Amino acid sequence: MPIISRDEFRVGVLLYSEGEFWIAQGVQFDITARGRTPIEASERFNDKFGAELAMSIELQEEPLAGVGPAPHEFWEMYESAKMRAATDAQMRLSDGATPHVHQDIRITDKQRAA
Repeated sequence: MPIISRDEFRVGVLLYSEGEFWIAQGVQFDITARGRTPIEASERFNDKFGAELAMSIELQEEPLAGVGPAPHEFWEMYESAKMRAATDAQMRLSDGATPHVHQDIRITDKQRAA
């Protein structure tokens, strides 16, 4: 389960190339970002994830309640990816809350099915 508590989250992120771009695709939460490098895609994903998290909390909903999981094909790519990394981040929300986000990142050389 990706949400450990209201202040701590664990999320899987798949990084894969698509043409000239890299895509960062959340698996538990269907949030996607792209960039010219894996780092840029990952940074943009962090920004989008943070915005979705902040918006849901400020609306006094369960964190990320309106964001469903990624389609099955991304879960398969994530599970079969050979390269792995992890990162931890602390986010600061407008109400002063600082949720902790742990990302399990997997990088694949497989292309998405057309």
